[in-house]
Amino acid sequence: PSLPLSASPPLPAVRLRAHELAPLFGAAQFVAISDFLPPELVDALVADVSSLRARRGATQMAAPAHGSVEWLPLLPEAPLPHVADDALGVAGRERLLRFVDELRRHIESGTGVALDAHCELKYAHYPCGGHYQRHIDGMNAGAVAREYSFLLYLNQQWSARDGGCLRVHDLGGRGRHVDIP
Repeated sequence: PSLPLSASPPLPAVRLRAHELAPLFGAAQFVAISDFLPPELVDALVADVSSLRARRGATQMAAPAHGSVEWLPLLPEAPLPHVADDALGVAGRERLLRFVDELRRHIESGTGVALDAHCELKYAHYPCGGHYQRHIDGMNAGAVAREYSFLLYLNQQWSARDGGCLRVHDLGGRGRHVDIP
């Protein structure tokens, strides 16, 4: 059974401004935006992850060589809302899916390149002490399968001393890295 979207509570819109994406198209080719989502949308997405994990049971795990992370696929096979899902979570998921489409349009506008491949979107849940090994995002048997990656952290009440920063390597081809809290 599906949940009617009209039952979803209103959530704030997520907006991108051109200057926020400008570093993406520079030498480093990445951008980090702190406190990007309004707290109520983060709460809704956390509720969505929790209800999807509860209803879906076994989920896809990363290969052991890559680390310990549980994946809940959203796109291209986005789960339909279900009566067992948290209504606020479903509203958050819908807002996230609309935002990802808006982000795709911003990237196409900024690069002049049409992103014609399907969008892959997953929630990733890391257990306490979980990790994901260093890797090249989007590599598939030596071929690039992904042009852009988008990470959105939903950690509530997190601090840098908790660990878990994202380490981005080889900024602009200079062999350096940066840790992003």
